[in-house]
Amino acid sequence: MEDILSQSYKLSSGYAMPVLGLGTWRLAGTACERIVSKALELGYRHIDTAELYGNEAEIGRAIRNVERGGLFITSKVSLRWLLQKGAIVIPKAGSIEHLRENMEMDGWELTPEEMRRIDEIGIEMKVVDATYT
Repeated sequence: MEDILSQSYKLSSGYAMPVLGLGTWRLAGTACERIVSKALELGYRHIDTAELYGNEAEIGRAIRNVERGGLFITSKVSLRWLLQKGAIVIPKAGSIEHLRENMEMDGWELTPEEMRRIDEIGIEMKVVDATYT
C-alpha cells in the first residue's frame, strides 16, 4: 500500500493534490514556521491556512526554499472568491473548530483588485474553476 504522503486526488485541472495536508490553525510565530518547515522536510506538500489565522508570514518563510511545482496551499481566500462569484460552496469540516472556521466567511470580502488578480490566474493553476457561476 502506498504511504499517506504519496497518496493524492486527481483534480479536474489535471493536478494531483496530496490527500494529507497540514492544518495551521492556531499555529503562530516561530512555532508555526518550525512546524511547517518540519512538515515539508518530512514530505508534506499540502498546507492549509487562512488569512484569519494571521500566520501567512511564517508560512511564507517556511516555504520560501521549497519547489512550488508540487506544493498546494489551500486557504479560505478561495472560498471567499467563490462566494463572491455567486457559487454555492460546500467546505469540508473535520472537527468542531473547522465547522466554526467555515462560518467565518462573513465580515470580510476580497477587494475588486484581489478578485481581478485571482480571476487572472490561469485555469491550469487553479484548484477550482468558477466558470460555471
